[in-house]
Amino acid sequence: IDWCSKLSFIFCLPVSYSYNKYTLGGIFVELIKRNIHMDRERCRAFTQMTLEDDVIISDSRPDAAKLIMDRGNVVVDEVKVTDDHAAVKGKLEFYVLYLTEKGSGAEEKNDVACMEGTIPFEEMVFMEGVKNGDSVNVDWEIEDLSVGMINSRKLSIQSLLGLSLSCGEISDEETAVDLYSEEPVEFRKKTLDVATVAVKKKDIFRIKEEVEIPGSFPNIASMIWSEVVPGTVEFKALEDKIALQGELHAFFLY
Repeated sequence: IDWCSKLSFIFCLPVSYSYNKYTLGGIFVELIKRNIHMDRERCRAFTQMTLEDDVIISDSRPDAAKLIMDRGNVVVDEVKVTDDHAAVKGKLEFYVLYLTEKGSGAEEKNDVACMEGTIPFEEMVFMEGVKNGDSVNVDWEIEDLSVGMINSRKLSIQSLLGLSLSCGEISDEETAVDLYSEEPVEFRKKTLDVATVAVKKKDIFRIKEEVEIPGSFPNIASMIWSEVVPGTVEFKALEDKIALQGELHAFFLY
């Protein structure tokens, strides 16, 4: 099993205080402020797009008699940012599991087969406030994926994709946290939980594991379908590193 995941880390630490002196109605007071170094979202945009294509089953694959299941995945290859616009280029990867037509042998049984393919796309998204050179993060969601069988050698693929784009920036904000005065002054305070960014980093965590087939299972001739999804993942902050612990759920059809 080969599996990798892109991880984003944000560490939050407190920062120092500053003081500002004011005169209110002849009373001398000091406004104590705290600087917060944070990552904030400057602009966001959302768009939907429809992808359609008729796909021919390759000659190396058997004819299809009935569709069983399908799944999809979106790969974003490139994001080009200009003033107030972001061009997203990528592809939709689809996988289809189906029953084949009955063979001509004595058993005349239906076998299970699969096919895969891609549908490329390129979308220009309006993002007010984004500038050339900004870093834009793209999150995707397959809102609908429909696969139909036109005939035994051709499939119809229709999908509705949702793309959510966001542009963040590091900023410093000062907020008042206390008030000091030698004279009696009345004021109200409220406690708020605020975090400041200390470190922001992305990394790739790779896993390579060999899994043995139990003795009660038959040997593998060829892989038909596979799916590996992450389960519960836990993070723990250590000295100058992050400890990652979790599990992967794997399914194989052969």
